[in-house]
Amino acid sequence: MKRNTFAALFVATHVTFIFMHIYRQTLVVRETFRKQKNERTLELLTQRQQELTTQLCCLKNHMEIKRYAQQELGMQPITLKQVRRVAAHDKTT
Repeated sequence: MKRNTFAALFVATHVTFIFMHIYRQTLVVRETFRKQKNERTLELLTQRQQELTTQLCCLKNHMEIKRYAQQELGMQPITLKQVRRVAAHDKTT
């Protein structure tokens, strides 16, 4: 009787250990997939950030600003005749 109980307990313990090992492996695989997904997302976001930084630098270019102002907004270059000096009025009484 004790021998059968010991054998049943021994088998049950080993089956439990096998299931725990399978569960642990499943968790490792799941976390590995999650890590790969996060690394892929990080790579895409880094690439997008570089593209946006490049685009921002292009937009900060003075020649690009001048071209946009003249072609898109219809502005004309300012001439020296158009410049006026505004005198500051001092109102001390």
